[in-house]
Amino acid sequence: MAVRGHPADKVTRGCAQRKLLPLAQWCGLMRWQRPRNREGLAVRVLVVEDQTRLAEAIRRGLVAEGFAVDVAVDGEQGLALAQSVPYDAVVLDILLPALNGFEVCRS
Repeated sequence: MAVRGHPADKVTRGCAQRKLLPLAQWCGLMRWQRPRNREGLAVRVLVVEDQTRLAEAIRRGLVAEGFAVDVAVDGEQGLALAQSVPYDAVVLDILLPALNGFEVCRS
């Protein structure tokens, strides 16, 4: 008598034994891959946020997903980084000290 449910279930010596498969194989999915840009490098993201706890939470989440992340704490620092490093994406707060998000975007 076979136990139903998991495709790796087998009956051995009268008792059901389950071999666990990796989740990707069980779901029929490809392995998770890190986000890459057109050059094949990790996607670089600039986070411009003056609230340090929020900026750190956003950074941790993006890094966990495989992004390369830099954080700026004000508009001037964000603008300087954006002009010196080629970023694939920018997460920009609007209400920033020094230069606000609109001024950074216009520059």
